[in-house]
Amino acid sequence: FVALKNEKLDELGLSDTAHFTNATGLYDENHHCTPTDMAAILKAALQYKTCREVLQARTYTTRKTKKHPEGILISNWFLRRIEDKPLPGDVMGAKTGFVKESGNCAASYLVTEDGGHYICVTGWSTSAWRCIYDHVDIYNGYVP
Repeated sequence: FVALKNEKLDELGLSDTAHFTNATGLYDENHHCTPTDMAAILKAALQYKTCREVLQARTYTTRKTKKHPEGILISNWFLRRIEDKPLPGDVMGAKTGFVKESGNCAASYLVTEDGGHYICVTGWSTSAWRCIYDHVDIYNGYVP
């Protein structure tokens, strides 16, 4: 899977600045990606229906198992925390991450009422909530 991810980086023209060593995003000195790379990756991912569905899901219930007969409810806290904030459009998808080396990170996709499409990528936020407000501030400050 990691090899396929790196092949995709090459396809997207990002292999000079991005490289993956694992599927999870956990820190490794050879695992790196710039915010610009992440924006290009999100833009490419949005071309696929399944990726859009995953990124847009506010909640998801996993398959039932013996240990979890009802499944496990998973929430996209970024979407659930940003949905009531005043924005110049609707955040249609988002993915967050955290490692000590880059703090709270997020990539989100906003569509304005007039059909504008915007991607925002941030890193080094000091908390999960600050990460949300970074996106709110950037969208409100730069999207017409």
